[in-house]
Amino acid sequence: YRFSKVHYGDSYESTLSNSDLVLTASGTTIWELIVRKIAFGVVCVAKNQLGNFNYLIENSLAYPIGKLNESDVLEIDESALINLISNSEIRNKLRQNLREIDIGNGSKLICDLSLINLSFRALSVRVVH
Repeated sequence: YRFSKVHYGDSYESTLSNSDLVLTASGTTIWELIVRKIAFGVVCVAKNQLGNFNYLIENSLAYPIGKLNESDVLEIDESALINLISNSEIRNKLRQNLREIDIGNGSKLICDLSLINLSFRALSVRVVH
């Protein structure tokens, strides 16, 4: 497996389109991944992301790899991360679940808003085989 840290910019869209898996925080990037039906591991890095994080996990749309604990310290679950990266069945199931999500006409709006706001968001990480 090859890992790359991907900054938003000119190559972001093509890199994302060619990614098998994305590791990201549970902020606005998740909507772009849901629309694109890309499997992703998710980390809750802020209290205001907890609703998104819980929704994704409860609906099996993303794989949890870490979150803030009660002391606001980020805890990454190393075994979950390794499992997600090494087990293609998990990623395939995530993609299947994402394909079943119908967000209707909102998908174009989400894509448009995501593309407009690319320069304001944090970094994402991708895994390429």
